[in-house]
Amino acid sequence: MPKDSADVLATIVAERVPVTMLAEVVMELGLVPDFEDQRRLAPADPYEARRVLARLAVDAAERRDAVRPFAQMFCRKLFQDSDLYARLYEFTQTPDGSELAQEAALVLRARTLRLPDLRSRLFDWEQWICVVAAGQENGQTKLGTGVLIGPDLVLTAYHNVRSHIDMGAERNPAPGPLLAIFDHLYGEPVTDPQVLHPDCVSVPFRKEGWLVACCEDWPGDGTVLYPDKGQEEELRRKLDFAVLRLAEPIGRQARNINIGGARRRWLRLVPSSGTLRHEDRIIIPQHPGGSPQRIDFGRFSETATQCDTSGTRLRYTTETAKGTSGAPCFNQQFEFVGLHNASFEPGGLPVANQAIHLQHILDHLKDTAFAKELLSTAAPLPSILWKVSSDPKSNRVILGRRPLLNWIEQAAAENPASRANRIYAAVCRGEGDPGRSTTGFGKSFTIEILRAARRDKGERFVVLGTKEERAPTSVADVIQSIADQLSIPAEALEGMPQRPTLGASGSSGDMDKLNLWATDEVPAWFKGVLGRHREVRVDLREEARAEMAHLKEFARPVPESVRALAESAAPTFEVRSRWNILWIILDQITDFRMPDEVRNLFAGLTGGKLPETTMPAELRRLRWLFLGYVPDFLVKDDVTPELLDPMEVGVDAMLATLEAHAAALDKPLDEGQAVMAKACIDSYLSEEALAPYVGNPNRRLAKLQSFVSSIPPKIMSKVSS
Repeated sequence: MPKDSADVLATIVAERVPVTMLAEVVMELGLVPDFEDQRRLAPADPYEARRVLARLAVDAAERRDAVRPFAQMFCRKLFQDSDLYARLYEFTQTPDGSELAQEAALVLRARTLRLPDLRSRLFDWEQWICVVAAGQENGQTKLGTGVLIGPDLVLTAYHNVRSHIDMGAERNPAPGPLLAIFDHLYGEPVTDPQVLHPDCVSVPFRKEGWLVACCEDWPGDGTVLYPDKGQEEELRRKLDFAVLRLAEPIGRQARNINIGGARRRWLRLVPSSGTLRHEDRIIIPQHPGGSPQRIDFGRFSETATQCDTSGTRLRYTTETAKGTSGAPCFNQQFEFVGLHNASFEPGGLPVANQAIHLQHILDHLKDTAFAKELLSTAAPLPSILWKVSSDPKSNRVILGRRPLLNWIEQAAAENPASRANRIYAAVCRGEGDPGRSTTGFGKSFTIEILRAARRDKGERFVVLGTKEERAPTSVADVIQSIADQLSIPAEALEGMPQRPTLGASGSSGDMDKLNLWATDEVPAWFKGVLGRHREVRVDLREEARAEMAHLKEFARPVPESVRALAESAAPTFEVRSRWNILWIILDQITDFRMPDEVRNLFAGLTGGKLPETTMPAELRRLRWLFLGYVPDFLVKDDVTPELLDPMEVGVDAMLATLEAHAAALDKPLDEGQAVMAKACIDSYLSEEALAPYVGNPNRRLAKLQSFVSSIPPKIMSKVSS
């Protein structure tokens, strides 16, 4: 990467990426093993510290040839921040100019849609889109795109798997392996399906019974401008699609089986609600030529579509490439409208690209047993989070902690039902007792659980009271620390209400002024700071002008809707949000005495003396986790408490974690496996040599985590087999 590009990326990260998010990405990619030590050694000035740490991370990413995944992870984690997403996007692409020519329009085009809505859809789609790899008799592999439409069903173009089908039936013997590759988001294009990026999930199709339904392709598809009657009939009969059954129901499994949580699910086949109009957007997630998944945008062409008198093909200007056949096409309401299958090149002249209209595929399937199977298959409920790290070697499993997990689920609602759904507190048994240590009770582990539960949700986190972020000792410390972690610029804090000056006597009147300042005045000012930083006012006219300039640069037609917006006399503004929820965690509270002014500030920010219904909307976006302290400025019913005591973590909690692991695989433990697991746990806990560990509350939890993460293969291998 050229030095000026590295400088630009480092500047973007320093100015816009929260340092806690930077640390998380650096850790996940393994870029700087001692990054936390580097944070502690960074300059005292927070802005200079961010600059130094950003440069350190970018240089490490460049040395490891990981700049692309480095930028992509920020785009995923901070997807609601439209401007940051746009600035980072160029670094998520390969340096190949031809690919950039196709892909660079993504941000500019997509920004005329509501980007957070679009990007949240992209994260759904990306888990359902796969590479379909069909081995050929000559040893080569034909690559196409497919989409998961049921727990174990993939829809793709017939011609992608034609070599594996004979007269509408499975060819036996098959010419080669047939498999689907999911989560191919990073790395190089697939050339050998046996050699994949570590994040890819490869699932073979069934050895027998894999062909559920199909309709062959027409060799002349896309080559005829105006079909005659015979060709018209061929187009109606030959819809170029195939439905294939996987060897396992990946749609029912957790998206990340190594931690549990949200299941992959699938794209439901339902008719679109409206009619496509000329120049409506068409969005295609795809794997061209086996490349990492990308999104292409274009415009529906009513003129080219009307050339197809069979009414079965949709045509559009989207730039697609070889290997895209089988990709789903979505309209601008994000509805599935067609299955890409060819380019439209009558007489050899490229005019548009085309898809099979989804409605005709549905009509073809409507009376089949397969259609009834799809209609009767309900989307699965999420599995329980059972681990915080996706590293298979990690022992960071979750034992118990149901109060926390339930609270996170309730707190994730944008408008929580009660204050207790916004505020959580964890305390350890014996907390504060003279000579009693609560090390190893799992208090700080709460932060890891929260981050794992809210991974890739586009939310922000602020952590106070760690080794890197010392516990604040004044109101100014709290505000500055939150601002640093949210990358709020220094000038935004210049209007902070001045702290009242106390007289020498410290009269009650002076104290009242100080309390009012911390409880009311600073929170009222800070909610404005948060709101102004969270919201971004965007001029859609300027975006349209940038898009039009880009289209002209690459000699592409400019849609009338874009031109009209770009040439409008007055600007059109839209307000976008960088995040919806902000999680604020106070850790190691018992390690210091919280000053009264800090306590009063937290009381004001949490809404301690206000009815929940009258809380300012900006402050209701805050979620609070107090670790080691139940706030005494709130009434009991305003907090969700959890008591942490490793001595109460036993057989039931350990078995529940194993059951959650099995559920993430969609292979629940049967009665025999559960009995075997329980017996194994009982035996382990009764070992005399372990008494110094499992009988010590400071050492018990870590020992049990280690055991559960390495449970004997005779149990989990049966589940996974």
